[in-house]
Order: sequence, then C-alpha cells, then structure tokens
Amino acid sequence: MNFFSVVIPLYNKEKSIKKTIESVLNQSFKDLEVIIVNDASTDNSLKVVESIKDDRIRVITKENGGVSDARNRGILEAKGDYIAFLDADDFWDTKYLLIMNKLINDFNDAFIFSCQFGYLNNNDISLANSIHKKRGYIDNYFFEANKAPLIHTSSVIIKKSCFEIIGLFNTQYKRGEDVEMWCRLSENFKHAFEPTLLSYYVLYSENSACQTVVPLEYFFLEYNLFSFSKYKREYFAKRAYIIVSELLKNKQYRDFFRLIIKFNFSNIIILYYILLHLKNKYLK
Repeated sequence: MNFFSVVIPLYNKEKSIKKTIESVLNQSFKDLEVIIVNDASTDNSLKVVESIKDDRIRVITKENGGVSDARNRGILEAKGDYIAFLDADDFWDTKYLLIMNKLINDFNDAFIFSCQFGYLNNNDISLANSIHKKRGYIDNYFFEANKAPLIHTSSVIIKKSCFEIIGLFNTQYKRGEDVEMWCRLSENFKHAFEPTLLSYYVLYSENSACQTVVPLEYFFLEYNLFSFSKYKREYFAKRAYIIVSELLKNKQYRDFFRLIIKFNFSNIIILYYILLHLKNKYLK
C-alpha cells in the first residue's frame, strides 16, 4: 500500500486554503499526511488551517523564503514514499489519490505521475491537456509537452527518492521554478500519465504568482539551445515566447532588450517563435 505526503506551500491564501485542504482530507484514498508549510503568511491563513482538526495535518511555520523553499521543506519533512504537491488555491477531485495510486501500481517503473488538469476561471472549467489521451508511459516528455502541458504543480506526484538523486527545487527562480524541476525530473526518470481530469488549477486567485512582476534574472530559461534535441529546442523556444510576452505585457522593456541581447540574435529558432507568436500583441 502506497503512502502519500501531500505538500502544500502556504502564503496569504486565507480565502482558499480551507477548500484546498478539505479536497485532500475528503479523498477516498485515506493513507496520507498533509504537510502545510506556512511561509510566514501575514494574513489569517494560519488561523484557518489551525481551525481544521485532523491528525493527518502537520503545520510547519518558517521564515519567508518563497514557494520553492517551502516545497523543499515539505519534501524534507515528508514521511511518505510519494510526494503529492498541491498549491494552496487549487484542489483535487475526491478520487485523485485513488486513481493516481492505481497508476503508480500499474506503471511501477515510473517515478513521475501526472494527470489531466483543468483551468478554473470563476465557474468555467477548461481542460489544459485534453490532447493527451493515452494512459501510461510518456516516451518523450518534451515532444508531448510541446502539444500541451503534461504537468502542473497540483497534478503531479513524485517518488521521494528522485529528490535524493537530482536535488530539490531551485530557489533562485521565482517564475518557472516548477518547470525547471519537471524538466530535470523528466530527463532522468520515467513518467506515467493518467488522462482523467482530477486536478483543478484556479486562475486569478488571491495573491497569485502570475500577477506579480518579476525581474528577468528570476525567470527560468535555458539559453544553450544548440546543444538540445529538436523537441527540447522547440520546448524552450516556446518558453522564451511566454517570457517575452510577459515582459512586454508588464512593460518591462529593459528586461526585454536584455533578453534579446543575451541571445545575441544567434538562436534563430527563439526569434522565430517570438516573431511568429507575438503578432504585435503587445507592440501596438
């Protein structure tokens, strides 16, 4: 029987954290612990957590260090062989762990397990990765991820021993820190996918990271694209487009030109995707 450690980093989510925790406690699969890492919240988040009485909950309060630092602390504190991540404003279907446990048992050569997830915008749900319909092993992570996302932080379970081999989340990054981890994991371990909608990513929640303006040096983006395989080059080219779009949307023009200069105009594929996808969206 597998045992899951559910790691929830918490920073100023007093309006959503109760629903998030309840979605874990209400799982039909019961062999779990919930590790809430309070990253020095300044609102009533901690009080909300403390009002929920369940012996499976452990609360760790630490100095503010960012979401990666909080996740790392949760990993180190985890008692389970499998780490299930869940952001403090997202939630799961009640059968999430039950179905994912079966995925783990059916594809036991894998170390990474993810499922289909949905974007929740008010009451509207849109599937993030419905194009992925095959249950089982992912042959090439970058090839499949170029079609649609395979992993979101709240839709992935990792065998804990992976982190002993490749290390923890890189705390240098404040944008794309999760993407960096998925890339690192996928280059070293097998991945199994469950094409069932089981996880919900809440858009535009309180204190959302995507609404924060972040300087360029805190973005995760690889630059040595010429050494990459075709599908990995395409993957990071698309990431460059996303980052450029965000910089322009936030009027971070200095960072935009720093990014272009850093590429020295030599990575043609990056420029191709930038020009192809921007289509003057932010340059009107």
